[in-house]
Parts: sequence; C-alpha cells; structure tokens
Amino acid sequence: MHNAKREPRRGSRLAAPGRLSTLAACALLALLTAAPARANTAEPMVPFFTLKETAEKLLPGAENLTRRDIELSPGKRRELEKNKNWNSEEDAYILYHQKNAEKKITRTLVLFPEASRQGTLVVAVALDNHGKVTGALVKEAQRPTVQWLLPLVRQGYMDRFTGQGQEMDLKSAARLKEDVPPISKTYALRIANAVKKSAQLFHVYFGRP
Repeated sequence: MHNAKREPRRGSRLAAPGRLSTLAACALLALLTAAPARANTAEPMVPFFTLKETAEKLLPGAENLTRRDIELSPGKRRELEKNKNWNSEEDAYILYHQKNAEKKITRTLVLFPEASRQGTLVVAVALDNHGKVTGALVKEAQRPTVQWLLPLVRQGYMDRFTGQGQEMDLKSAARLKEDVPPISKTYALRIANAVKKSAQLFHVYFGRP
C-alpha cells in the first residue's frame, strides 16, 4: 500500500496568527471565568511576605489596624455573581482596616484567596476609600504554584495594579512580556482577576463607586 499524501480539504483555511492570538486570549478568559478547580489542601503554603511585612508594604505608617472577617450572605453572593469575572467559591474573606487618629477608616487591605489547579495563592490588595488599588502583592501560595509565580514577581508585575478599580480590563491588565512560561501567563490573569474581585468585594460591602 502506498502512503499517498493527503491533499488539504478544499475550502479549508489555516488560522491567521492574529486569529490564533485572539483564540488564545478567549481560551484564557474562558478558563478564568470557569469555576476554579479545588486545590490540593495538603500542600503547604509558601510565604512571600508575613502579615506584618504585607501591612508595612501596602499600608505604610499604619498603626491602628482592625481585622474584619466577612462571611458572604446569599444576597451579597448574588450581587457579586452579577459580575462575569466572579468565579470564587469562597464565602469567607479577611480584611484589615487602617484607621486615622479619629478612628476613621482610611484604607482597606483585602486578603483574597485565588484557587487554581496547581494550588491556592493569596493576593493582598490595598484600596483607598473610593475602591481604588493603592498597592498589591502575592502574600503566599501553595508550593506547586511558586515556580510559575516567581517570573511575574521578578518582573514587577504587581506594580501595574495601582490606580485600578473594579472596572479594570483583565485582558489589558494581564498583558505580559513574551519571556515568561505560558502557565505564568495564566497566573497573571488569575492574579489580575483576584485584584479586580477584591475591588468588587469592597464595592459591594462599602458602596463605593
């Protein structure tokens, strides 16, 4: 039997590079908006920063920090799920409020857990009273995720979120240099979404624009 060369089917088209980029972006967004897989809870968390270091970096000069534990009510969850990017299964969140001498809240720190197939990471996001990001960092992550997060941390990826809010465009925010592994690009999108969801959580609870 001869191995005849198969001719391409008439009318078939090869996707152009630009179209492939669009398809790749759509695939990432689909992955992001899908419910995240449950991480392996047995894996240890690797700290990037302690809570004290996180507060010092994101809330410099803070002396009066008040912890606030939030448990999503069904109504709050429904409100958050109106956002197409909201895919978190968590109901419990930890916030810290920075207060001035008059004991008025000046900034809020959200510790947002973001799940992935490889493990969970915790993104710390500081917001002003208008719900705008004043700083963000990866506080800790389960061990299997660390190798994919380090390329982002080393290139200062977290700095781009300052000034962003709940209206942040994820695709633009997660745009990266080409010299990082593909999985790191996926994590860049997850981190951006964690920052956006932190702002959305703040908006729902404090009614800021």
